[in-house]
Amino acid sequence: MSSGKITSRLFTIAFVALVAATSVQVFGQTAMPRIEERVRIAFDRIYDGIRMGDLTRGEAGRLIREHEAVRRLMRQVRQDGVVYKGERRDVRERLERLERDIDWLRSNGDRYR
Repeated sequence: MSSGKITSRLFTIAFVALVAATSVQVFGQTAMPRIEERVRIAFDRIYDGIRMGDLTRGEAGRLIREHEAVRRLMRQVRQDGVVYKGERRDVRERLERLERDIDWLRSNGDRYR
């Protein structure tokens, strides 16, 4: 083989390896950055509700347990290294329910006792 063909072949192999590595990063992601940010914001809102007296002890405890359940679910779906569409949907739905509960319980008029 000539030097040009070897160089061309090495370039092709390197390019295919780069494309394959990029594909794995794009399609097999375990990161859920927007969901992680929403989980952090939900925790901050629970803490603010406790601090401002908008949540009773029971409400705060329930929301904290729900928050931990969402975080457990996130850890569970990441265990195999890939977060599938259905798993992401499950986490998102659970988080949306937590956010609705935070909104409702902070505005229902019950005060911290």
